[in-house]
Amino acid sequence: REIDQVRVKGKKEGVRIFEIYGAARASLLEPIKSDFDKARELYYAGKWQEAIIIFKRVLASMPTDGPTKLLIERCEQFIKNPPADWRGVYEHTSK
Repeated sequence: REIDQVRVKGKKEGVRIFEIYGAARASLLEPIKSDFDKARELYYAGKWQEAIIIFKRVLASMPTDGPTKLLIERCEQFIKNPPADWRGVYEHTSK
């Protein structure tokens, strides 16, 4: 599943990050996939409050999902301190 778009320090272009998984994990993720994808797109669009609502619905079904927890944290961070030029790509500031 697509997790995020990131740009590392020293690079100009962002890259998409994917989680690779097998059949067993796929069956666990299937019930939350649609909500996760919708929330991720809201996150990319800078609609962080809306994204949090859906990400929390994902967590209700799958409380240990690390990517969902991380993206909620980022949304909360961006609500408090919005990036100057958000284009849906998280920029890492250190290597």
